[in-house]
Amino acid sequence: MKIKDCSEGKAPTRPTYDCQTWPARRCFAVHTPAPASNASTSALPELPRACLPFGPLRTLPQSRNSFHRFSRTPALQSRMPYPLVPDLVRYAGEPVAIVAAENAYQAEDALDLIDIEYEPLPAAVDTEASLHDTAPRVHDDLPNNFAGRFGQEVGDVDRALAEAFVVINERFTIGRVSAQPMETRAITASYESGKLTVWMTTQSPHMSRRVIAQQLDMPLENVHVIAPDIGGGFGPKNRHYPEYTLVPMLAVQLGRPVAWVEDRRESFTATYQAREQVHDVTLALAEDGKVLALWDRYIYDQGAYTPIGIVVPFVTSVSIPGPYRIPNYRVECSMAFTNKTPTAPYRGAENRRRRS
Repeated sequence: MKIKDCSEGKAPTRPTYDCQTWPARRCFAVHTPAPASNASTSALPELPRACLPFGPLRTLPQSRNSFHRFSRTPALQSRMPYPLVPDLVRYAGEPVAIVAAENAYQAEDALDLIDIEYEPLPAAVDTEASLHDTAPRVHDDLPNNFAGRFGQEVGDVDRALAEAFVVINERFTIGRVSAQPMETRAITASYESGKLTVWMTTQSPHMSRRVIAQQLDMPLENVHVIAPDIGGGFGPKNRHYPEYTLVPMLAVQLGRPVAWVEDRRESFTATYQAREQVHDVTLALAEDGKVLALWDRYIYDQGAYTPIGIVVPFVTSVSIPGPYRIPNYRVECSMAFTNKTPTAPYRGAENRRRRS
């Protein structure tokens, strides 16, 4: 098949990233990320007139409304993040306050004037221990830290285990990973004549458009989301983040364009992470080495919220057998809330590319 070179006779083009979007009169926003994994917050101070702070006591409209939860099912107890923490910090990096200023330097300097008092609380940080009855609860309205539970089975695993020539038990631990794209997350929002235009580094512009409209209580047709070149997505950029609501809120409130660009430190702590799991695997083999059964009980570290429901751990459950034809297969998954950065798909979304 012949591939036509569409670049013939044309000058090479340069990519356009969100941080290069410069509407007139644009101001900048920076936010205060929570330094602790579990704590309660207090008030904000008064800042210079050039800087406008918003946080626990001076709130933006709808900033205390969490993102829309997934429908409740037996497999999932959905809890979603807030644009700004209303009272309880659940992971280090969660936005607590946001400042708008004429330029990024003023906004960063204003952060030094914000002295938020935190009351340290017990935190659930160990994936397995977080499911114990005595573990600190990530969400007080839930009886425990089970974010969800599900399983599936094919064949007769118990019988295969009883008849096997040898049974092998092994534990596999998969560590957390953090996607670090060339361009960090960024967003610019402009509000004019009742119309909101948003440029953002997202892999899911249609989903973000719906969430922004819901959060700001605007008609969907009045929200326009543009996804320019995003400098690498890898999965975590397909979710909607608190900043993606906060910046449009500021643009509407201030009546002028507002921009925010994530720095690398924020990317390490606040951009959704992936893959932290603990697997206890039982393998039943015949005398000739044929696999008779596979039984996997695993815990998926969900972090503090459920930004994509059960999608990622479910992909794990259907990918474990890999290319092998296993007649008897059972998988049991427990999703654990912890006081860590929430998790999302990343490069294969927990399929058999995992490495122990």
